[in-house]
Amino acid sequence: MIFYRDIDQRTGYKTKTLLCMPIMIQGNVIGVVQMVNKKNGHFTKSDEESFETFAVYCGLGKFEYNNYLI
Repeated sequence: MIFYRDIDQRTGYKTKTLLCMPIMIQGNVIGVVQMVNKKNGHFTKSDEESFETFAVYCGLGKFEYNNYLI
């Protein structure tokens, strides 16, 4: 992953930690979710696993929405 520092420079925001996960449907990436600046320390393996579960549910929700849209 490439981090684009220009956004921080333009906005004055300071990105310290970043965790990103793909949102996938049937093997295709349809989006990305991210968490920025963990309150205490760095993101852990446990954070990654929990966030991956969140990303899976995002994909499932989108899949269900697409298939059952009335």
